Amino acid sequence: NVSSTSNVLELMKRSLQQSDAAKFVLPVAACLGATFSLSTMIVVIRALTIHSSHSAFFRDLFGITTFVAEEDIVTMLKQCAKDSFIKAHKTSNHGDKRKKIKSEIVMKARKQERNGNGATSNESSNKRRSKPHDDHHHKKYSFTHDKIQEAALTLIPTDKLPELQHRCGMVLLGGSKAETLGDKIFVIADLINTRIDHVVQEEHDDTKGKDRQMKMAMLNYKAGQQAVQSSAFDAGLKYFENAIRLLPADHSKTNLQQTIDIYASAAECTYVTMDRDRMDKYCSAIFKFECPMLMKIRAYHILINVHLEYTGEDSGSKAVDLCFLVLKELGVEFPKTNVGQTFSTIRGMVNAKLTASELANRPASEYKITNDPTENAIAKTLSLLSSAAYSSCKEMFPLIMMKGLKRTITYGVAERSPPFIATQAIIVGYFLGDFESGRKLGETALQLLKLRDCRPCESRTMYTVFVAVLHWSRSFKDLLEPFMQSYQIGMSTGDTDAATWGVAMYLHLMLEIGQPLEILDAEMSTYSKVVKDFRQNRPLQQIYLCWQAVKNLYGTSNATIRLVGDAFDERSISATDSTQQSGSESGKTTKNPTTSTKQQSTSETTSPETIMAIRTMLATYFGDFESGADIAVKDYAYAMKVGSGLPSVVIGTFYCAICCFAASSPSKQKQQKYRNTARTCRTNLKKWVKAGNPNCIHALAIVNAEQEASQRKYETAVAFYRDAIEECRRRDLVNIEAFATERLSMCLFQLGNHAGGTRCYNESIRLYKQWGALKKVELMEKKRGGTVM
Repeated sequence: NVSSTSNVLELMKRSLQQSDAAKFVLPVAACLGATFSLSTMIVVIRALTIHSSHSAFFRDLFGITTFVAEEDIVTMLKQCAKDSFIKAHKTSNHGDKRKKIKSEIVMKARKQERNGNGATSNESSNKRRSKPHDDHHHKKYSFTHDKIQEAALTLIPTDKLPELQHRCGMVLLGGSKAETLGDKIFVIADLINTRIDHVVQEEHDDTKGKDRQMKMAMLNYKAGQQAVQSSAFDAGLKYFENAIRLLPADHSKTNLQQTIDIYASAAECTYVTMDRDRMDKYCSAIFKFECPMLMKIRAYHILINVHLEYTGEDSGSKAVDLCFLVLKELGVEFPKTNVGQTFSTIRGMVNAKLTASELANRPASEYKITNDPTENAIAKTLSLLSSAAYSSCKEMFPLIMMKGLKRTITYGVAERSPPFIATQAIIVGYFLGDFESGRKLGETALQLLKLRDCRPCESRTMYTVFVAVLHWSRSFKDLLEPFMQSYQIGMSTGDTDAATWGVAMYLHLMLEIGQPLEILDAEMSTYSKVVKDFRQNRPLQQIYLCWQAVKNLYGTSNATIRLVGDAFDERSISATDSTQQSGSESGKTTKNPTTSTKQQSTSETTSPETIMAIRTMLATYFGDFESGADIAVKDYAYAMKVGSGLPSVVIGTFYCAICCFAASSPSKQKQQKYRNTARTCRTNLKKWVKAGNPNCIHALAIVNAEQEASQRKYETAVAFYRDAIEECRRRDLVNIEAFATERLSMCLFQLGNHAGGTRCYNESIRLYKQWGALKKVELMEKKRGGTVM
């Protein structure tokens, strides 16, 4: 293969050498890429043949001693197209965003020509005779095969090619600003960087040389920024590192902020690409500069994120301490004692209740906008502190978010302010019970994202609003798209924490609304790999938890209600469950000294409310109601406390209520705890239905049916089940419809309606098959001895 490729390349090279046009214009065109425009070729060749700084090199390389007119370039390209080396593409003059940029480049080149630039009198007269071919300027060409482009480059001596590419890049850069180059910035930067080693080794004592080197550095910096905006972090890092190499030795003395920005951009890329050594190198370089905290803030934020990523015993506290250090330097302080913190939190909650209506009815347009760098830095640090506090010291979380809200109201909406409004929506809606005001505040937070450029916190704001605010008024199915958007936006902006939580909740809700389990199994496999690659352990554990439930239902696991299999092993958390909850009741968390580090890590990174919801869900579908009721009695109160109104709380409440009612019996006094928990769950569902939660309507109907069935009031239970089934059909909840139909069949059997019961039993099997719960179907068919099909 290598031999045949070399032969093809040699044949191409010989063909090009036989064409006078090809061996002159195509090597230059090949430097510009697989596709190039006529206008760019004209600018480059004119500059290389006219400017005194390039003409000697070009003359020696190609033997061209006279000025090359535009007509000649057009003619040669036409000949190359006729020989099938390249092909032409005519583009429209209208709507071409790059037209203005190209015109500026051409005008600047002509202006330089008029100013002399070493051109001879004959060349000048030729230039005056040359007229621009405006009708051709919008034409593009591309090589008909990549081997032709490769062969064109081999026409240039190996030791001369980097020089030619570098000169082409410098011509294209010309007097343009990097911000105006668009996608061409990558081509130009790559061309210029072909001789970066030589440029770096040169010592520029003159201002002109330093300015030229600085311009190349800034070109790479802007190219890196543009690459990062497209999530090309490896490419971005390459450009940032080139920018660092190109910085003049004394640049930090003349423009320290610019130097730090370039180093910080490189550090952020290494953080995303998980190159810890280089990240430490660039952050350390920033910390060595003697300057205010505000100038070094990006490096501190990187280190805080690193601590947040890891789940070590003290990683959360290290992140908290670092946030407090930064905030103190920026002039923001918190109460130092626990008493002071508690008092401030209580005062904040009281103020939240008093101002809830006023804030909820305040349009987003009435919030003032601030672009103050200090406020932006404070807002981002508070946001990071809230994430650290949520995992290591939850008692601080409300105080931190209230501090952020107060600054937003006082000083204006900073780049990272919307999450503070979103969290206030949670406090007002879930904790204070004013769901309508909470909804309005949540929508205000989303509107603020559009009011100013809040792209860095867009993913986090969307996730917060939809996961804890708007699910109280929107169906779970309507939340799928926003959660996927949160994931996509977070991945594009580098907020992998919010992004991976978004996809974890997306997958959990896909399971809850009855999406086909076969598809879910594949999607969980795909997304778990992405989340694992970005070392986001907490959302990863949630995905694994849901994935194991899918495997149990789908039949690819030997387990039914136990979460033990390829994706997840609940034995790693069972040892810590009781100690966590007993500790929470006494106001502190206790760790079991016999639990391994791995077990502690899994327990600490798996949300209690999600574990409870998944466990009771499996117990419900597989009919092991007593096991589910035991879980509910033990875990429900704790999950409600820590769940903060998440969808998992609503889901868990539904399944806990079913298990407790189904496992209880009027004649068994020992099951009083089941009935008490069931009533608590039912009361919560009634409250949420009254508040307008659409996800609780079918849930409450089924729970009402279970309550009636537990008291042997089967006729009333049948009516409730039929209402629930109708609601499930309307919402296309095939999984819950299957369960409700199965339970309806049991009631019909109890009433002696065997024909109706058999019909419903068969229908429930069909629905479970449609969902993909093949293990459940297998057990149901065995239960009926294969007679019900």
